[in-house]
Amino acid sequence: MIRLNFRNTIASLATLSCLVTAGSALATDAYPSRPVTIVVPYPPGGTADNLARVLAKGMSDRLGAGIVISNKGGAGTVIGTQSVARSDPDGYTLLWTATPLAINPTLVEDLPYDTLRDFTVVSDIAETGLVVVVNASSPIKTLDGLVNELKTSEESTYASAGAGSSPHLVSELLLHETGGKAVHVPYRGSAAAVTDLVANRTTFMFDTPLLMTPLIKDGKLRPLAQTSAERSALLPDVPTMTESGHPGLNATSWFVIAAPSGTPKDVLEKLNKAINDALADPAIIEVYAAQGMAITGGSVEKAQAKLEREIKTWALAVKVSGAKAQ
Repeated sequence: MIRLNFRNTIASLATLSCLVTAGSALATDAYPSRPVTIVVPYPPGGTADNLARVLAKGMSDRLGAGIVISNKGGAGTVIGTQSVARSDPDGYTLLWTATPLAINPTLVEDLPYDTLRDFTVVSDIAETGLVVVVNASSPIKTLDGLVNELKTSEESTYASAGAGSSPHLVSELLLHETGGKAVHVPYRGSAAAVTDLVANRTTFMFDTPLLMTPLIKDGKLRPLAQTSAERSALLPDVPTMTESGHPGLNATSWFVIAAPSGTPKDVLEKLNKAINDALADPAIIEVYAAQGMAITGGSVEKAQAKLEREIKTWALAVKVSGAKAQ
């Protein structure tokens, strides 16, 4: 018969528990002990990729560890996003993403991940509003003039960067709120869409101030209003939607960094601090401002709450547009 010394057993278990706890604390304190990968669900070379790389350098300097950018574009960001959703929640695989994180839950049928269940937003990064423009030769001079046109004309059209894009969905929100009508003319990207607007083949278009500002300055397009809460530094003389009497049309395109759900809170806080410290760097602020982006930053809680609001906002836009991912 085997007799157990319960006093010694309990003491041994207590010692083991302390060792495990201490080991876990040391492991967390050591984070990051190896390079961190940031998945960018866009091809290399575009605005999203370039801004991610600028911030990654600033984060790396502050974390004291290397950061690797991994471009996994395709399927409207779904491929890269799914890869992060399936990653270990240890802080070593992160997602740099944009507005489609909030649009896709409604736009994409059978999305292979649940955005709110599978991700925690580490930090908001930056945002830009959209600006609605018409051809410079158009008789439409103001947002109210455009709304009147949309209510009375049977021939109004609007261009967008493609079905399900934020310019498309904001256009549909405008029509929904004002009771206007216009035919959607989708293009494969913003460049082709704005080319036809300059050629006066469509009535109006929403897109970023970065894209529109050179054409506005050249006298080819006329800006009417912008969808951000505050005026863009690129277009300081263009009123916001709220200033123009349409507060329900505030909308932005944005970037965030997210982690798989279950990532330890203290790891999230370390990452959040590194991100916000980097975003306070004047050199990084200057790069973002040149792209028309306003730095946002903030806490994990603020970023997560924003994502929840954005999913609701874009769900309405997708519903009224009838858009579905191709």
